[in-house]
Amino acid sequence: MSLRTDRVRMVVLVRRKEGISREEFARYWVGQHSQLFAGLAVTKKNILKYEQGHVDSDMERSLGAIGGEPYDCFSFVEAESFEKMAAVLSDEEFLNTIPQDEEKWLDRSATRFFPLNIATVLDQ
Repeated sequence: MSLRTDRVRMVVLVRRKEGISREEFARYWVGQHSQLFAGLAVTKKNILKYEQGHVDSDMERSLGAIGGEPYDCFSFVEAESFEKMAAVLSDEEFLNTIPQDEEKWLDRSATRFFPLNIATVLDQ
């Protein structure tokens, strides 16, 4: 087994803004924000895959019991290279659209980015 050379992944941990319910956040994040991000020309050109993982209250309790951090969503973004991901994050349209949208719904100071090389161990 070896690391993939055809793509890389970034995991982004997101926490909702205080005062916004988990349900409101999930509806917005999956319904509107994801479409805004996916609709950008730079995203279409550089991103191969964008998925979200949403944490519900039961999962949050379980995470707390084992010392996990209270995040509300995990985004998984795949591209051919980290350079292509960086192109998205530094693009003028992205910078003029996405951060302003995120300010409405998430705690940007709590957002964490984890760039990763991928080794597929099991894929059924």
